[in-house]
Amino acid sequence: KFCVYLYTFSNMVAAIIQCIFPKLLITNFTISLSFMIIYITLQRPEDKIDSLTQLENKGAFLEELNRDINSKNQFFLLIVKLQNLNRINDMMGVSMGNSVLRHFSRILSDAASKSLLYRIGGSRFAFLIWDEQETANIIMDIENHVKDGYEINGMLVQINARYCQLKFPQHGKTVNELENMIQFCLTKEAGKKDAKVVYADEKMLENLKRDHEIQDIIKEALVKRTFQVYYQPIYNWREDTFDSAEALIRLFDDKYGFISPEEFIPMAEKSGQILEIGDFVTDEVCRMIAANRLQDYGVKHVHINLSGVQCMQRDLDEKIKTVMKRYKLDPHIISFEVTETAALHSDSYLTETLQGITDAGFGLALDDYGSGFATFGYLLNYPFTEVKFDKEMVWQSTREEKAMIALNYVVKMMKELSLTIVAEGVETEEQAAKLREIGCDLFQGYLYAKPMPKQEYIEFLRNHQKNES
Repeated sequence: KFCVYLYTFSNMVAAIIQCIFPKLLITNFTISLSFMIIYITLQRPEDKIDSLTQLENKGAFLEELNRDINSKNQFFLLIVKLQNLNRINDMMGVSMGNSVLRHFSRILSDAASKSLLYRIGGSRFAFLIWDEQETANIIMDIENHVKDGYEINGMLVQINARYCQLKFPQHGKTVNELENMIQFCLTKEAGKKDAKVVYADEKMLENLKRDHEIQDIIKEALVKRTFQVYYQPIYNWREDTFDSAEALIRLFDDKYGFISPEEFIPMAEKSGQILEIGDFVTDEVCRMIAANRLQDYGVKHVHINLSGVQCMQRDLDEKIKTVMKRYKLDPHIISFEVTETAALHSDSYLTETLQGITDAGFGLALDDYGSGFATFGYLLNYPFTEVKFDKEMVWQSTREEKAMIALNYVVKMMKELSLTIVAEGVETEEQAAKLREIGCDLFQGYLYAKPMPKQEYIEFLRNHQKNES
């Protein structure tokens, strides 16, 4: 419409000017300019079509969403995600996965008789619906088609779909707000619920708002350096000393109080802020060690956690060595902990990065061993000198005889590899006794000490030293 109006109006104006100034040849110029504008502004239909499924793509979806938002009429979004596509790709190949996607998109198209359907990326599809009852009909139709699986090349492929329903304007008044709610429903909330359909509600809006506020809190804490580092002493039962400790990042806010690392660390990893947090922790720990001369209290190692994102830095060892030189510390007093999940998902040059850390004189520990990704390959391929047993594995082994038998053999194998073993989550004397019996070297848990601020930690070391003397 814009192009037609522009063409008509500009040529009428040009004709009037041409009549007033006959020698000014403006009409042909205006016609040419109008055609050029039309050529530039018109889009090709294929620009809005997904090449794999032949459905309209995310660009078309966002345009339609903008139009409906501007009209201010109520509408519903039904987001459908093919949950097991990655597994199909891994087990059967990408070509099979593409075939399943095409088949699934045909099922969705058949269900979209009274709505608009788009593929908005990867294994995600969106229905734009104007009748709420239609969402239930669509879900029922899809489930009836996928419940028996999909046969291709003689193989039965089970399709597992998850659904998320949103309403405009209740769950978002702009395209950005609706997109954020879609992402939130399909990741955080969907992962917590067994139901196939997740309905957006007020609680989700509050949780989404909390996420955004915590992201701002993280930014502010990095600028103002208001993160705190706590220390949890680790007990060496053979020498009756607390000769090491783990440094733990803590975040406090006036509104939310204590914010768990389990909540803000994943956010920081996704945003890339984890690198700044890691630099802050390393600097704070080294500053504290130098200022308080921890070696005088018999402390041999302070453990610092490394995330998978940090392990991807090629210059990681150089950055750490620079900090150590600044505080004139021996590298042996720092031991870095790498989780199993970081080892599992990191790039192939992780070995090179970790080798650089150990070559520089730092200790290296495999954290959370037994948390679900345990493999002896980590112990063989990476230069770990220490292994920390996950607290869930420790608790299970001290409750169940079979688990304790298995743990006993794991400890013997690790001893043959000259690895030091730390048991996390030790909370009772009974647990400590069983772990001592099978040969664990160090204990970390509330039985001995909770995480504490640096001044309280220094006081703890002083008191223990006095008691020894």
